[in-house]
Amino acid sequence: MVNKISKNNLGKKIKSLRLRLEITQEELSKKIGADIRQISMYENNKIIPSTQVLIRLSEVLGVTLDYLVRENAEEQFIPKINDTELLSQFEKIDKLDKDSRYVIQRVIYAILLEKNLSSIIVQPAR
Repeated sequence: MVNKISKNNLGKKIKSLRLRLEITQEELSKKIGADIRQISMYENNKIIPSTQVLIRLSEVLGVTLDYLVRENAEEQFIPKINDTELLSQFEKIDKLDKDSRYVIQRVIYAILLEKNLSSIIVQPAR
């Protein structure tokens, strides 16, 4: 399998996906259980990750293993949402115009913020 992996393309994909997720090499290394130097070597095409590391990378980066290792594979994200109805709603939202998506994101953010604050604030005894 290793000789079928496009080494140059793999490093670019790992780096591009990491940057898209806005995580550092250090954060990625912790998430996959690797040394930070390895992440740099993967991204700079110095070494090819083992099969187990490739699997962990695909999970953390949210793409299929096929996309990660194949030269011309189409990018396919793996949804990390178990609720199929919620996933369906998010797919519909994703097709809306930018302004509508922004409003929905702000509403979701406000709901989650309120939830987090409610769990932190201790209600006074009555």
